Amino acid sequence: MVKLYFNEELADVTLNQEDAEKYEELMSKLNIARTHQNSSSNSIIPYVAVNTSMYNVIHTLCPISVSYKNYDITSIPLDVLKAIDFCVDKKFFKEIEIHYNDENPDPFVIGVNKKYYNNAKDENGDWKLYDTKEDCMADEINNNTAYEKSSETKRYLIAKWGDEDKPFDVLMKEASNKLKDSIGSKLRSQKSNIENKLSALDDNINLYLLGKLPKYELD
Repeated sequence: MVKLYFNEELADVTLNQEDAEKYEELMSKLNIARTHQNSSSNSIIPYVAVNTSMYNVIHTLCPISVSYKNYDITSIPLDVLKAIDFCVDKKFFKEIEIHYNDENPDPFVIGVNKKYYNNAKDENGDWKLYDTKEDCMADEINNNTAYEKSSETKRYLIAKWGDEDKPFDVLMKEASNKLKDSIGSKLRSQKSNIENKLSALDDNINLYLLGKLPKYELD
């Protein structure tokens, strides 16, 4: 089952050149920050912005991410391919990733825009930000080095496919259960190990003092 996250309310602005130019004109007049910097016909991204909560859920359920070009786990549905092609054609994103897991993929398609920086600063004394790593590295002052500005990374949910179209509150419960299982198992193992060391502490201290046990095995 495929779910597309295209915002129909923005369809006219995205698909109609005249409306897109009017939209850009108003954005400039009102001095509103863009979601990204492209031509006037592509000045808005019509997909759901991924906030921290959404990303944590997606990353928990689907911790593996690859470029859409390299995804070969399951067949990509036609509607998803059309959505990716639309995004590539409009140059909405610098990267388009497919997030999945290796047991039951149920992939998410996410568009990503990042900013990079290094030594260069702008006229206000702030770090100069670049849209691509290559642009940053090409600036002579940056010594062929670029760092991702994580606070400037923006992600957008393009599509999802799988056996079911699950609402996000259900996905959050699944992510919660997955974390409880994995983290709980780790903590229980640590607890058991600590309890065993505590029960044998006196004997192990004696062995250490007798030179028969290294100190690091005491704690």
